[in-house]
Amino acid sequence: MQNVERKILVVEDESLLRNLIANLLESEGFLVQTAGSAVEAKRVAKLFDPDLALLDIELGDGPNGLDLAESLLALYPGLSVFFLTHIAEPRLVDRHKKVVSKNTGYLVKSRVAEPSYLVSALDAALRGKVGIDQQHFKTPDHIFTKLSNTQLDVVKYLAAGLTPSQIAVRRGTTPRAVRNVVARAIDSLKLSGVDEGLARATLIREYIKVAGTPRADG
Repeated sequence: MQNVERKILVVEDESLLRNLIANLLESEGFLVQTAGSAVEAKRVAKLFDPDLALLDIELGDGPNGLDLAESLLALYPGLSVFFLTHIAEPRLVDRHKKVVSKNTGYLVKSRVAEPSYLVSALDAALRGKVGIDQQHFKTPDHIFTKLSNTQLDVVKYLAAGLTPSQIAVRRGTTPRAVRNVVARAIDSLKLSGVDEGLARATLIREYIKVAGTPRADG
């Protein structure tokens, strides 16, 4: 694919990684502008008019990458978006919000220094052939790959601080059913041999470790 005039906005709060990605993309013929925060990214985007935005999900204080994507897409509906994440389980990427765009994908940070991985993914996004549910970015041995979508949703709500009764209302079920889902999740992760409260706390801690603290209204 001819990369000349294909403009990419890289938004990453870690300067070393931000510069590494920018240099790699420039060496492949892309036009690149960078930003270290959501506020700076909006300012740069107005002047740069990017074809694709490569956004870190966690941007420190202020709006995160998902918030930024929604703002950018409101201004540039045809924009392609890729999220940078350390999360190896793809279903956790969109736990906080609905998918913000059909032409959206994500990249695991540990692999973005690989030119073939990065460039082929962005090329696909620029051709409109990438969706957030693409499985070729999945790392199969992540702890949460053992959980069902229902179990992940319930764990997300637990991590947001909701009680089983509150989760039941959200999901249109009963508190008992929610507790059963939690019990199955604990069993799936082989935590059933420890105290129930400790096992639940472990579930919550592991979720927050890889996906951040979810919003209770998400």
